[in-house]
Amino acid sequence: GLRARGPGRLALAADGEGRVAAVGERAALPRATVVARSDAARRRDWTAAIDGARAAAWLEGGDLVVAAGEDLVLVRDGREEARARAPLGEDITALASIPGGVAVAGAGPHVVLHSTIPGAARSHVEIPPGTGRSLSVAGDMLVAATRSLGERVAVHRLSTGEQVHDMRGVAVGAAAPPYVVATGREGTVVMGPGEGI
Repeated sequence: GLRARGPGRLALAADGEGRVAAVGERAALPRATVVARSDAARRRDWTAAIDGARAAAWLEGGDLVVAAGEDLVLVRDGREEARARAPLGEDITALASIPGGVAVAGAGPHVVLHSTIPGAARSHVEIPPGTGRSLSVAGDMLVAATRSLGERVAVHRLSTGEQVHDMRGVAVGAAAPPYVVATGREGTVVMGPGEGI
């Protein structure tokens, strides 16, 4: 199986094509290790050391984008192909794939929808600020979660940015249209159509 070990925080990224990546932070080292299985059928695994890596997301076509400080790093088959400053203006702590790009968030009050298409407009979605951020996108649903401020998960329409639900006491959420699953210190909740989603 795919293995990643070492002390520190571990962030995971997976997609519907069987690709998975783990980004492991090490307190004593400035470089985080990215371990990935980019082809489940052929069991193609690779590792890469990326300075400041904190999160990752798979792009359409099988490339991996890694958040490193304020930068987005494109990684292909374990090699850093490109690095560019993201339009967020702060350290990136969470990423999620969206059609044609990636949703980028830090501790601030918005998610930037960053297009990988040159010259495309970049919009943003207002979300509750906070640290310990996670993002989940599926269909037209964006779920932004934070562990700070009493734990909070906000559900938005990706196409309009409209907030359709706000849950407190839960810190991690995942979109699985037409449902949202959220969990935290107050328990776990599953919400669907007719319940504000």
